[in-house]
Amino acid sequence: MTRHLPLCFILLIILIDKSEACFCDHYPWTHWSSCSKSCNSGTQSRQRQIVVNDYYRDNSCDQLCTKQETRQCNVETCPINCVLGDYGTWSDCDPCIRKQVKVRSVLRPSQFGGQPCTEPLVTFQPCVPSELCKIEETDCKNKFLCDSGKSATAAAGIQVNSVMSTATV
Repeated sequence: MTRHLPLCFILLIILIDKSEACFCDHYPWTHWSSCSKSCNSGTQSRQRQIVVNDYYRDNSCDQLCTKQETRQCNVETCPINCVLGDYGTWSDCDPCIRKQVKVRSVLRPSQFGGQPCTEPLVTFQPCVPSELCKIEETDCKNKFLCDSGKSATAAAGIQVNSVMSTATV
């Protein structure tokens, strides 16, 4: 029995010496898969093109070689398009402009290259008022001299002292 023990060690040494480390680049990678998302961090993967042969088995390639890789892709933030709210109700008819107005707001502004808001936030429609326009007319024809572009008080030579806030003639 002692004669067989050294023989076993010799065979084991021969087997260990014969084996090499697997050269994994012997098995090329496939192309990267398409990304799982078009933005906001998707993933893609690739696999080794493995042919199970004597070299693969004899060199422990199954344990030594990475069979699949995964990486992030399309990490850019997705564009966010503008979103407008619904229009509110029509206002009462304004008797001076004979129009009604309704308004809406921006619920979400565009971001990261998204479509901007292009539609109007305010819309008008003509209307028939139920009352008359009540704008008081003010006679200001004597307060300005249109030919010179100066007010009547400045044309008359009245100066205002800005420090004391008093007028002198």
